[in-house]
Amino acid sequence: MPPPIAGMDRVLHKVQPGQTVGQIATIYHVRSSDISYWNDIHKNRIRAGQNLVIYVHKKKGAKTTDSTTIQQPSAKTVAVKQADSGEFVYYQVKSGDNLYLIAKQYPGVSSDDLMKWNNLSNNSKIQPGQTLKIKKIN
Repeated sequence: MPPPIAGMDRVLHKVQPGQTVGQIATIYHVRSSDISYWNDIHKNRIRAGQNLVIYVHKKKGAKTTDSTTIQQPSAKTVAVKQADSGEFVYYQVKSGDNLYLIAKQYPGVSSDDLMKWNNLSNNSKIQPGQTLKIKKIN
């Protein structure tokens, strides 16, 4: 486990089924490469139930207890969580969802937009439990 980082709070995140390193990085506003480094992850391979150490900036308001914060966003929390800038909302994929059906729930959003914002290609498959970021359209 990496040593404490000045100006950062240590957070433990329990990986949920379907989550990727990139999705977790989006939730905490950090780089996926940092999560991989902090947790000695190779090829971004993680598994459900695994605990990951994540360092977040103290100014983001993380609460700590003995220098460790337990933040495990629930499916409901992740579905409505907004980035600090308020630019994105997050949607947790449910069984039976596809990009078209998800996009229809957000006026002005297309399947192509979802693919761009989430670095997906035409042959990418979304999985239940996966978190997608969706840009707010005013």
